[in-house]
Amino acid sequence: MKHVKQFFNLKNFDIENIVKELYNPLSLGVLSIPNFIDAEFRNQLISEISKCPFVEGPKVYLNARQDLEYFVISETDKESNYLGLSAKQFSQVFLLRESYDALYKIIAKEAQFQGNAQINYVIVQRYRAGSIGIEQHLDESKYINLTSIFIIDENL
Repeated sequence: MKHVKQFFNLKNFDIENIVKELYNPLSLGVLSIPNFIDAEFRNQLISEISKCPFVEGPKVYLNARQDLEYFVISETDKESNYLGLSAKQFSQVFLLRESYDALYKIIAKEAQFQGNAQINYVIVQRYRAGSIGIEQHLDESKYINLTSIFIIDENL
């Protein structure tokens, strides 16, 4: 938890409300927390992410059309293009994962998530201006409990 307050604006981060919304059957399954990432940290992330070795994403994935480039940061996924990535070179990206993991564990405990309460997959996606982005879709079953999305920069 050492970086959490430094990198995240916790003013609107209400664990009780997050858990309530996760299990609300009338909810869309989406909860937005505006300005969650500290502005200075966001700027550092933008700088680093612009240097990530993105690869072209498939045009169709799980029956959804998409137009994106992506970069995987996952120690457990065989498709990861993170291997060999320098934690020093991309320190802010690693700090985002580490810091959010601390919050995720708190949410997982309160929400009584199934299985191991840890982040299992991190992907950075970049959508080109004017692209379709990604169509409505259902994520794979390996992505259980909570999918968290951070919009770092709408112009990246």
